[in-house]
Amino acid sequence: MKKNILVYAAAASMMMLQACTTDENPSQVWVPGNSEVEIKLSSAGGGSFTEIEEGAPRSRAAVEGTTLNDMGVFCLARSRQNINDEELAIDWRDWSGCVMKNVQSNLEENGNVTWGGQYFYPISQFFAYDFYGYYPYVADENITMEQYKAVAQFTLTGKEDLIWGRATSTDPTGFSAKFFRKAENQDALPKLDLKHMLARLIFYVKAGEDVEGTGEVTEAQKMTVDSVYIVGAMQHVNLNWYIGREDATLSLRDQVGADFQLCEQNGDRVTAVTMPDNHTDKKRMGESIMLYPQSSYELRVVLKDDQGNLFTTESTLSLKNQPIFEAGKNYNVIITVHGPKEIELTAKLNEWVDAGTDTDNNVDL
Repeated sequence: MKKNILVYAAAASMMMLQACTTDENPSQVWVPGNSEVEIKLSSAGGGSFTEIEEGAPRSRAAVEGTTLNDMGVFCLARSRQNINDEELAIDWRDWSGCVMKNVQSNLEENGNVTWGGQYFYPISQFFAYDFYGYYPYVADENITMEQYKAVAQFTLTGKEDLIWGRATSTDPTGFSAKFFRKAENQDALPKLDLKHMLARLIFYVKAGEDVEGTGEVTEAQKMTVDSVYIVGAMQHVNLNWYIGREDATLSLRDQVGADFQLCEQNGDRVTAVTMPDNHTDKKRMGESIMLYPQSSYELRVVLKDDQGNLFTTESTLSLKNQPIFEAGKNYNVIITVHGPKEIELTAKLNEWVDAGTDTDNNVDL
């Protein structure tokens, strides 16, 4: 893909002309046409950037202004400009309502969104347009367009962030060729306000005391945390956005769950973590697990002792002060590990004790 500060791809739009006719009321004929105003786009935010290497698993949680390879970008009609009575009805399924559909793009470190080729605002100027962007990119067969709604289908793995954003204007002509012909808007760029659509769990490991109050962690230091999973995580989701709405929504396509394993930043299996040498410090484990927002998650932790024995424990993660793990928020999960306590048992057999009384049930033979 060719990359410049702003790189574009070609598209056709329409203009309205009078046809040559002998009728008193000439009919209207639609012919293709592009304005001279090129479509340009940037992201909100800036400053510090975190690169996701091209071709690497998308395991790092992205932030505003982050370099993102393989976004999908849409330019969709938001409202009519009411220039004349012949304006078409908005429909995201046809050319007039959808100038850009799922264009594969990159968010560069300088904040510009780039793609291949050129796109132009329609010369007809019937509509004002909003921009929508999402990450990671999915192929067109995973995109469904309705008159006022778009849907993108994803299969989550726990490694990828899911991001969505909208660029809009309060100007009734924004964004359109007419908007950018105004002197004050010549250098303006629509800005995508990108948001995280998933909840993010970050894991830390602490050593538990051998005996409460002693501060000793000798037994805990015999242990390592071998692996961490979220069990039965929801994986098949739809990202939905609608005309004129500020936010998108996530919905489930089914209730089919999968086990999401905590991995390193590059997507590899997480490295086992040894215990800190005291009971107050904690160690970060792996990157994170990113999940569909819900009220609770099932956690599985696999421990290993210095003899190679494995111990598996499962528990439910929930929040005390809020009903749901919210999209766009980090949640720290602290795993406190105690040393193994071998099961031991002793027994004492008590001697028979004389009851001291005769039974009333005497038997005469």
